[in-house]
Amino acid sequence: EPENTVAFSDDVLKAKGNSSAIEYGFTNKILALTGYDGHPTTIDVEDSGSIMGESLTIGLASGVGQAMGAGVLTEADTGRSLTWTEQADVVFRTENGWITGSLEQAIASGSIELKDSDATIKADSINTRFAQGDDTLLERAVLTGAVDARTADGTLSADRLDVRFDVSTGESVPQTVTATGSVRGEQDDAIITADLLEADLENDEDGKPKVTIARASDNVRFDREDGAFAMGDRLRADLDRERVEVQGAPAVVGANSAQIAARSITLDGSSRSIDVPGAGEFTLMSEDGNTQIARATWTDSMAYTDASGELEAVGQVVAVSTPDELSQDTLTGDRLFALVMPADGSAALDDRSDRQLISATITAEDENGASVEVLRLLAADDTTPARITRLDSTRIDIDNIGGILTVPAAGRLLVSDQRLEADSSDPSTLRGSALFNWEGDLLLDRPSGVMNMSSRVRMIHRPTGDGADVELECESLMAEFSEENAGSELTSAGDSSQLEDVEASGAVWARTGQQQILADKLVYVAETQAATATAAGGGWVTLFDPAQPAPVTAAELLWSLKSGRIEVIRPNPVSIPR
Repeated sequence: EPENTVAFSDDVLKAKGNSSAIEYGFTNKILALTGYDGHPTTIDVEDSGSIMGESLTIGLASGVGQAMGAGVLTEADTGRSLTWTEQADVVFRTENGWITGSLEQAIASGSIELKDSDATIKADSINTRFAQGDDTLLERAVLTGAVDARTADGTLSADRLDVRFDVSTGESVPQTVTATGSVRGEQDDAIITADLLEADLENDEDGKPKVTIARASDNVRFDREDGAFAMGDRLRADLDRERVEVQGAPAVVGANSAQIAARSITLDGSSRSIDVPGAGEFTLMSEDGNTQIARATWTDSMAYTDASGELEAVGQVVAVSTPDELSQDTLTGDRLFALVMPADGSAALDDRSDRQLISATITAEDENGASVEVLRLLAADDTTPARITRLDSTRIDIDNIGGILTVPAAGRLLVSDQRLEADSSDPSTLRGSALFNWEGDLLLDRPSGVMNMSSRVRMIHRPTGDGADVELECESLMAEFSEENAGSELTSAGDSSQLEDVEASGAVWARTGQQQILADKLVYVAETQAATATAAGGGWVTLFDPAQPAPVTAAELLWSLKSGRIEVIRPNPVSIPR
């Protein structure tokens, strides 16, 4: 042919091509096609594909061909192509001792590039295998060395990439992808890195491959643009079910400044839920990431559903909230069930205003195993809290919106306020230390400022300063109090609690210093700092005072806790025998 080219064709193989020179060994059946002066050698097999290179050597009996130098292999119909810069080896299937047009294997090295209609893959080398049959169907492709795969939907890079295709439908459909070594995948503003990544694929409605299930292991890290992340030793994602399981020692998932750490964590995107089947830890940091705002741990399990706002933690639950440097609230128990305001999807992930606590229940098997403790400091460097409130029982119910706390079982309550100087006292406040015990129940209604305890109630109060201790026992106790700058929610912070009135009723016994009183009712008014003791049904109040020669009985007694003076009102006439 002109320009020093040789053209050839084979009607049986339906093949044709051209080259600068052809050498053929009739004994060994080896065909050598050589291109010179910029004229490459090409072979085109109808309905199969074509190959182009600088120099091709093909064993017509063995079916083995070798392309030295740069070249390109193109698949018919699909236009899928493979290019290389160094060398390629091609194996055709043989029949009756002669090469056929059925391609079996192709190996290429040197800056290879694999292209199809919507994907480009680059690597240092590739080894491809084709399915047996008249059609040239790619069955497997293994790429090694600086692998970089790109599609319209994302990218994937690794040291090695193994792609297997399903050819049962008469087409090469990607079925599984296995990437190993420094794996990095990016798709839809999300990034995943690992040492090993496996993905199952199937075609979508448009005929494009999509990932259905992905598995990653060793140094797994997932990050999304909105701040969500996950990391661990192993990750399994079912994209159709929107379900992701992360395992590690520990595995960690989170969003922005909140995260959960456990050995196994399951995320369900359809129900927007988190499930932890074992021990774990939750932490919430400040927006700058320097201060821990909340921390919770559990030993058995934890489940949270964002759509309903339901959270349940089981097994030695400890939750600590530190909203500022002067406050610490701790909740402990065997089981915590909390309800937060369900997310409506309208707020940004870092906007926590819509995550308001609605209610919570903490329970425990052991007596007083469930507790709520509130600590307040006067200064950040203080080692001892100025105010302490601790509630212990087997069950504590919190209605945060209504501002109501209920304890439907026996328990105890410690209230301590030590903000006064040691040489002063003010019995009109709760300052000092007061310990309450009861065997019935407790109801705290913060908006109305009322607290009720029932059944064998006992109180011990030790005031700050020089005031005398006060002990009280009764069947029921009601206290009225007020708080400065406090909201109606139980979790809202307020200033000091101000005791206003206390009413004890039913078999009342009270003692301060050496004085003791028995009565049916005792009412303490903080404004006057005096308690009035009365008897019911025509009975008598009894005062025991070592300073008196005999117990004093009266229908009513007025007892000043500030001075210790007792005033007898309507005394009981006493006849002294001669």
